[in-house]
Amino acid sequence: MAIPNEKLQQLLQEISSKAAFAEQQLGIVRAQIASKNREQRMLQLSNTEMNALPQATPVYEGVGKMFVSTTIPDVKKKQDQEGEDCKKELSNLDKKLHYLETTYKNSTEHIESILKRVDSGIPYNASSGSDAVYGGAKIMSFNQTTREHLRTYTIPQGLLAYGMNANDVRINNTLGPNGVALLSAVRRLFNTSVVKADEDCVGSYDGELIYCWNGTQKSFLTNGADGITLASGNLYWSVLTSKRSYYAPQAVLIDTNFTDVAVLAAVQDPGHCASEQAGLAADNKGQIYICASEQNAIYYVDKQQSQVHRPFNGDSAGGSGPWERAGHSGELRDRDLSA
Repeated sequence: MAIPNEKLQQLLQEISSKAAFAEQQLGIVRAQIASKNREQRMLQLSNTEMNALPQATPVYEGVGKMFVSTTIPDVKKKQDQEGEDCKKELSNLDKKLHYLETTYKNSTEHIESILKRVDSGIPYNASSGSDAVYGGAKIMSFNQTTREHLRTYTIPQGLLAYGMNANDVRINNTLGPNGVALLSAVRRLFNTSVVKADEDCVGSYDGELIYCWNGTQKSFLTNGADGITLASGNLYWSVLTSKRSYYAPQAVLIDTNFTDVAVLAAVQDPGHCASEQAGLAADNKGQIYICASEQNAIYYVDKQQSQVHRPFNGDSAGGSGPWERAGHSGELRDRDLSA
């Protein structure tokens, strides 16, 4: 017997909210620890300099807008106390960090224990371009530990047209009142340039040009929007028969108050990738991973300034917050699949 949808959604919402709060607090605590570590290093450096001076050396301490005369022993005593306070604060922050990491890990493991499977609903012996069978195209959720079937979400019949093949799904349990499943076909952008294949596009794999053949009749691939992933509140997708990928806010895509024109206006084009893209994924740091099928490699995009290791487009390395100015909305790198 499947768990009632209302109860399942409530549990998922509670767990997801707990995980999101823990993740947010983790970022704050890590920044506080980094700040305290810098403060500790400055105190240690100051102590080293004080120890190298004769004890009778006159020193002046800034108090507001004035400087007052004091002694090196007095300054060292104050710095020693500040050092002890800093150690205590670091110890407390480390304990808080451990608690939040445990909370986040437990919460995400609860969420990940629910397995989502997507069925395209297209029979294995169907001819190319066939529409899915209503009732066959669906998303099913299972408890991976107990193997219990939790719920089946049938894809509406109105979406099963134009050869739509639901072969990829991403779940956001915190979006909207009950969570949202995002499929690799978003009908809101139907037949627009951001989901259509490039005309007469020719790919190359292992040095071989790729065409479609019907006997001796040559044609071109026409695969449109394919790989998808979720990161930083956006839905990212690639157009398989092209070197293009796009992203748009998830909240815009699911909001029925937005017209098709408004949704299209919200789509961002980060620029061409160096390959056809046969799949996307993201990690919990916001990095986007791109399966570069033509190069037999994986590209990834750094989305946060803290992940950037060199100056780029006027931005210095490091920093905090999202990195919006870089090419492909991040730093495009590659990882060889054979590595």
